[in-house]
Amino acid sequence: MESAIGNLEESVQKADGKLDMIAWQIDEFEKAFEEPEDEISVLRLLHSVHQVTKDYQNLRQEILEVQQLQKQLSDSLRAQLTQRPPRVHETGGKYGNGVIVRRYRTGSVIPVRVELTANHHGYFEFRTCAMTYRDQEVTQECLDQHLLHAENRSTRYYPGPGNRVFEGYYKLPEGLTCAQCVFQWRYIAGNNWGDCGNGTGAVGCGPQEEFRACADIAIGDNEATLPPRQPTSPTPTDKLPTDTSPLPRSGPYWLFSVIIAGTCLLVVLAAMALLYTYYYHAGRAKKWLMARRLLVQESPPVAPPRHKRHHHVSNTQLQL
Repeated sequence: MESAIGNLEESVQKADGKLDMIAWQIDEFEKAFEEPEDEISVLRLLHSVHQVTKDYQNLRQEILEVQQLQKQLSDSLRAQLTQRPPRVHETGGKYGNGVIVRRYRTGSVIPVRVELTANHHGYFEFRTCAMTYRDQEVTQECLDQHLLHAENRSTRYYPGPGNRVFEGYYKLPEGLTCAQCVFQWRYIAGNNWGDCGNGTGAVGCGPQEEFRACADIAIGDNEATLPPRQPTSPTPTDKLPTDTSPLPRSGPYWLFSVIIAGTCLLVVLAAMALLYTYYYHAGRAKKWLMARRLLVQESPPVAPPRHKRHHHVSNTQLQL
């Protein structure tokens, strides 16, 4: 793969004077296909790139295809990062089930083997951290406190060339015992082109790829188990503090409150009494009044006064 990339960079340099830009694209191309199951795809695409190195436009088309593949990988990684914890490889996830794969003695020297199927140069580092409670993730700060040293007192293991199993021996921290510890493998690659900080650029300078993997181990002779995780909500205190100081006496305003409350109660009771009387006793009152009106006989009407007619006798009639 490295020889193919070198031939491709040489052809690009002849086609255009922008080797740095194309080399960065080539490095990103290899980064997108670093997994073992994609090695066949990498070889197939590199073979197609070799056939178009004489034509810059065709090479540019290949680079655009690589960028599309990178976008697909970025979308997949973004989907994994946005998942709610625990994720599949975290404690409590599909693979983070807390299975102890090895048990070691405190302070012993242990063998560590790493298989590389795509060598990216760089170096390895190993860390460990004791878990305090079940189903609780350890922090990277805790892992950094227990960076393991090899037999030569170095913390970094530089793998040689080729794809094979690399083996080293590392000493566990003295005094560290745990029913369950997280053992972390960290791989910082060194095959990307970057800025060396002195005005030049080279492979291995600048930010590089990083790979991590973890395993659950036990350190010590005890067979103790981890306690359950403590609740995050605060627990109530056993005894509340008591205040023996006397309560302040209120002023005369309480009398007005009692008067107002009593008045409101009387008004409510009066309203309820009126409603009760109206709905349940109004009919009876109406019937009683109607019956009394019928019993009282009406007096006959008074006849109008009649005036008697007076006859006037004339003097002539009296003489007769």
